[in-house]
Amino acid sequence: MLTLACSGSPSREQALPASGVYAPPARLESADLAGAASEQVTARASLSLEELFGYAEHHAPAVLTAMARAQLSEADRIEASFTFPSNPALSLGAGVRQSQGSAGFDYEVALSQTLEVSGQQDARRAAAEATRELAHSVVDQVRWLTHVEVHRLAWLWLVLREQRERAQLLIDFSTSLTAITRAQIQAGEISPLDLLVVKADLAMARTHLIEVSQQEAVIKTRLAAVIGWPDATLPELKGALPAPRQPLPDEELLTQLATHHPSVRQRELAVEAERARLALAEREGAIKPSLGVSYSRESSPGASRAQAARVGMLSVSIPLALWRTNQEGRAQAQASLELADRERTQSMRELQSELQVASASVSAALAILELYTSDIIPELHTHFELLERAYELGEVDIHQVSQTRQRLLDVMTQHTQARVLYFERAATLEGLVGTEQWGTPLEHHTP
Repeated sequence: MLTLACSGSPSREQALPASGVYAPPARLESADLAGAASEQVTARASLSLEELFGYAEHHAPAVLTAMARAQLSEADRIEASFTFPSNPALSLGAGVRQSQGSAGFDYEVALSQTLEVSGQQDARRAAAEATRELAHSVVDQVRWLTHVEVHRLAWLWLVLREQRERAQLLIDFSTSLTAITRAQIQAGEISPLDLLVVKADLAMARTHLIEVSQQEAVIKTRLAAVIGWPDATLPELKGALPAPRQPLPDEELLTQLATHHPSVRQRELAVEAERARLALAEREGAIKPSLGVSYSRESSPGASRAQAARVGMLSVSIPLALWRTNQEGRAQAQASLELADRERTQSMRELQSELQVASASVSAALAILELYTSDIIPELHTHFELLERAYELGEVDIHQVSQTRQRLLDVMTQHTQARVLYFERAATLEGLVGTEQWGTPLEHHTP
């Protein structure tokens, strides 16, 4: 009976899901983005993208919340650090023994401790460590999502900064036309009504600048909130946008996804954590004997105190694992493991599908962007100069200038929308791959 009670856990009815199907079940080493101290960074007049990343690593509300949530897993490690599964039990007993008019005083003191002899403690420690790794892998995932969001907002900020500069170019052009128109009116060359057209165009140009500046302010405010900046606005961002280009082939992107994406590692660690919990549940079904020691005094009625018997005993209490072997806990752990395995497969398939769609979307956005960057936008300043000169020489009237100016403004707006679309999709693709694809603004320059 003792051999039966101390035997290991029952054999599993089915094989466990494989470990490390899509990636090694281990966390990636994160880059050191400590950077300068917070007070040094916040005092600067301008920041690089690396400094934004480093600041977000230590101050982003989403990252701090994830780190605080991960600390909940430390409770399991504390529980697993104890050698004994429960506190010892102390029992005291005393009474009077009576017989034929005589009485004797008896008492007993006993101390017992439950023991784990079937590997429960090692299994508990393994499960606690697996839970800790899983919790911190979620932090890694939040860090990467924050990194991608910082990258996306920084790119949009730089796009809008370019648009603001072009909007100022449009205002300068309209202001110059106003001066030319006034001179021509004073010379009697054109009608004073033409001045109304020029003023209307100037008002539209200033309106465009206000709208672009407002959009830029919104992006800066959102970026400040994402990285946990203490003020509502950020200093200027150093650097330029990376040169738009085609993404890598899908095969290389899929390989990078499996290698670098923290969500893939997180799913693998989730399976490992459930495997450890299942091992613990099986061990919990094994017996937990109790070892006890006792000391008692037994007296016969009418006998003297010196004649009382004193007894010391060592006892072992062994529960018989006949009907209850933690079947419910093992079934729940087995179901949780199967669920983690299914979620791992589902997550990987979804990531692969989304990555392929995102790659095609980047290519399409690049094709649209190239329609504007091939001829029109690089020569935009020259177009305005030629148009101004033609108007000053009387080769075109103010209505032709206004129509051409509006067309150029439409092209500028569409070009900005195309660049926003491209960098939005580029950030989405980068987030799915799990590693940098376009580098930082300091590594490339817009042609």
